[in-house]
Amino acid sequence: MLDRLPDALRIKFEDALASGKHAKVSRNRFGFHVRTYPTETEAREQGEEKTEQPTANGDTNRKFRFKLTSFADLRPGPEPLYLIDELIPIAGIVDVWGKAKCYKSFWTLDAMLHVAKGWEYRDRCVQQGTVVYCAFEGAHGYKKRAAALRKHYRIPEDEDVPLRLISGQANLIQEHKLLIADIRAQLGNTRPIAVVLDTLNKSLYGSESNDEDMGNYIRAAEAIRDAFGCVVIIVHHCGYDESHPRGHTSLPGAVDAQLAIIRSEATVTVTVEMMRDGPEDTIVTSAAQSVEIGHDQNGKVLTSLVLVPAETQAFTAERQKWPLTLATFHKATTDALAAHGAPFQYQVGTLPVRAVDLEAVRKQFYDRYAVGEKDEQKKQDTLKKAFRRGLSHAQQKKVVEARNHDARTMVWFPEREC
Repeated sequence: MLDRLPDALRIKFEDALASGKHAKVSRNRFGFHVRTYPTETEAREQGEEKTEQPTANGDTNRKFRFKLTSFADLRPGPEPLYLIDELIPIAGIVDVWGKAKCYKSFWTLDAMLHVAKGWEYRDRCVQQGTVVYCAFEGAHGYKKRAAALRKHYRIPEDEDVPLRLISGQANLIQEHKLLIADIRAQLGNTRPIAVVLDTLNKSLYGSESNDEDMGNYIRAAEAIRDAFGCVVIIVHHCGYDESHPRGHTSLPGAVDAQLAIIRSEATVTVTVEMMRDGPEDTIVTSAAQSVEIGHDQNGKVLTSLVLVPAETQAFTAERQKWPLTLATFHKATTDALAAHGAPFQYQVGTLPVRAVDLEAVRKQFYDRYAVGEKDEQKKQDTLKKAFRRGLSHAQQKKVVEARNHDARTMVWFPEREC
């Protein structure tokens, strides 16, 4: 019957379902109409609103929508803070961004499989739960990716992993209520712990650069977050200069965490650029491996990729002891590579690496390194000395490699860190 309704009535019916209300389509001599009924919880709450309750001053009895909480009651509880420890928060909006073909979708799917299974991820604690992965872009390839993950992690063919895929494009601004209703209807009493929107571009009917369109998209993502009390992970492309997420700045301003992904050959580096009330500059490094998953109808071998740990624990422990100049130099190099990195063959017969001009690293270093000098000349001298120390430490500890090329010095991360 729904397909016979005018759009306005159909949308009203779907909105009622999405908000958890009961709805009924009726017809009289004037045509079709939609009636909505409050849920039992709403009816009970409405009844409570009419019941007088004591207040602090005892003057007026009422139920408050905007309730005051005393400072003494503002105390952290035992509830978890992270979905993946110090990488993805347990709730909120997370932006995972990077340039095309940087394996950001492979990484996100792998991380979400760990969440669905309750496995530690790169030695980090994980909160287990059901994941809904909206493959709005390249959904045809996810069957192969799932097969590769199943084979790599030796997951039995008949095991029902609590990871659910939604394929096809969507207009999230217009259809987020329907998406919420469909997820509820199919999961029943199960609440997803994470919903992935991959990618923003394929679920936004509008312009990523338009403040109104992006604002409406953010509100749609927040509605999903609020409906399930989960984290919503938005997979997104980079901007024109590859130094920031594409589109209007309202997205970075609204998210609870922003993760940047860069790829150098088979190595994928994920950096926590921003996290509200959490640590930043956390880095997770993975290596892509090809997995054979069968043959096509013509007998050709089918393959897909899985991501495996690439960073050693010893290197992670060593990095915690770095001096400030080295830590700043490392971060400056990471940012410069993300913004200006390009393939560079430093030796004949070797594969190109992703390298960047040392001057681009210098600029990032100067922007990050704090100097208390007020005199401009002294400030520049201090920055130069600090930069030289950072570069020297980085080369001594083999954090970076450097080669002179065409009157420039090119730097890159060696294989373990690229």
